[in-house]
Amino acid sequence: MAGIRCGFAFGDPRFIQILNNVKAPYNMNRLSSKVAIEAFKETGLAKLRGSVSSILEQRGEITRMLKEIPQVGKIHPSDANFILFEVKNAKQVYLKMADSGVVIRYRGHELHCANCLRASVGTADENVKLVAKIKEVAAACDI
Repeated sequence: MAGIRCGFAFGDPRFIQILNNVKAPYNMNRLSSKVAIEAFKETGLAKLRGSVSSILEQRGEITRMLKEIPQVGKIHPSDANFILFEVKNAKQVYLKMADSGVVIRYRGHELHCANCLRASVGTADENVKLVAKIKEVAAACDI
């Protein structure tokens, strides 16, 4: 439900209170609320489970393919629908990827993320194309 900017947090009530204290002071719009409610009906849950299964499988495939790229260093553990990985000349790779129309995120300014890029998990075909482009660009930037 990220596309409708809908998320949920479950946790200790003290922690949830802290989150409520810092969240933006607005609620979801009606359209997003309707989509979220539909997502939790039985057919929505079945679709959600299928999506989660596919994301887990494809995240593993991206990780496997990234390991074959010489310029890729550490691939950080992930429980999300994206992968954070180190690559030589990350900023340059990020910019060249963007110039070619491929959206990934540069995270080199974040704590403990020097030379890191973040890529979202997509479909099998999208992921193959993404990793091929990373391989091509990373090799070209490896000076």
